[in-house]
Amino acid sequence: SIQEVLELALLHGGSSSRDYLNALGERGTFLAVANVYHRTGRDCNRCNTGLIQRQKIGGRSSHYCPICQR
Repeated sequence: SIQEVLELALLHGGSSSRDYLNALGERGTFLAVANVYHRTGRDCNRCNTGLIQRQKIGGRSSHYCPICQR
């Protein structure tokens, strides 16, 4: 799944949610199609059962559905 998500993120120009712009001055649009990133506490799009959780791992945030991803 990681490779598929990375390919999708590249297709959408990344997830520049703050101040990064590409060479054309555009922001990435991946956050509009992301299934868990920046969706803490919201329903999982895949199973509609779990709530997206956020956990810090090695100083970085990781978002996941506790039902779909164990």
